[in-house]
Amino acid sequence: MASTEKSIESIKKLIAKPEQIRNICTSAHIHHGKCVSGSTRLMLTNGNVITAKELFEKSKNIGSKFKETNEELIYDIYNKKIEIFSLNKKTGKIEKKPIELAWKLQNDILFKITLRNGFEVSTTPEHKYLVLKNNDFIDKEAKDIKLGDRIVCARKLDIVSDVDLKKTFLYKLSKKNFMLG
Repeated sequence: MASTEKSIESIKKLIAKPEQIRNICTSAHIHHGKCVSGSTRLMLTNGNVITAKELFEKSKNIGSKFKETNEELIYDIYNKKIEIFSLNKKTGKIEKKPIELAWKLQNDILFKITLRNGFEVSTTPEHKYLVLKNNDFIDKEAKDIKLGDRIVCARKLDIVSDVDLKKTFLYKLSKKNFMLG
């Protein structure tokens, strides 16, 4: 219990300094509402960053069709070893978890959530986020998030990557006519 209390205290300190919050990670059981716009960037545990749209397209190639209706198309990618970071609400620690399903919904309604540090995410109204309230992690749907709610975000992620981030950033900046001195 002391470890959980320590983790919660760490999260509370982080939330007090929003300029240090860098990532939002979502993971939930099927039908818990976790849909984000296709342009949302997802950090994988191998250090790669992929958009939700790219993940879905990859899932079509490597996964098996799980369900198809007029409203949704779902691929099972559980055994494909694609992992994301997820918060274990019992321990308060970040863990690596495999992505089980990738789906695309027919939904015209998106909510834009803006954090105090300026980061934004566009999401469906039923998408659940972890919010810290009274020393407890609670699930709160995007449509119910209000000004002052404290969305739980990872401060630091342990990533082992073969991607040379410095080289990648400099290359991408060069394509946008940025000059560094």
